[in-house]
Amino acid sequence: MRGNHRPIPAEHRRETVDGNPAFMPRHSITVPAVVWSVLAPLSPVERDRMLAAALAPRRSVHDRVLVRDPGDRPLAPCTAARARQLVKRAGAEWVSYLPPVIRLTGTANGASR
Repeated sequence: MRGNHRPIPAEHRRETVDGNPAFMPRHSITVPAVVWSVLAPLSPVERDRMLAAALAPRRSVHDRVLVRDPGDRPLAPCTAARARQLVKRAGAEWVSYLPPVIRLTGTANGASR
C-alpha cells in the first residue's frame, strides 16, 4: 500500500452497475416523496450521479455584481471582490444588495479601468 490509502471496509462497499466495488457514502439525505418517485427507478449509480450534480455548487448570477455607469446604463458585471474594492475606494456606490448592483461614481482614481 502506498501513502495513506486504505482499502474500503466491506461494510462500506456496494456493487455498481459495472460490478466493480464502489464507496458507499456514510451520509444520507431526506427527499420528498415526489422527488423519490423520480429517483427510485434509477440505478444507484445514476441516482448518485444525479444527486451529486444537483447538490454541486455552481456559479450563479449572484456570484457576479451588476455594474451601472454614472448615467445608470448597464456595464459588464464584475466579481463581488472587485465591487467591494470599488465601493471602498469611493469609486462606486451600492444601488441594491439583492440583486447586487453598484453604480460607478467616477470620483476615485483608476475606477474606470
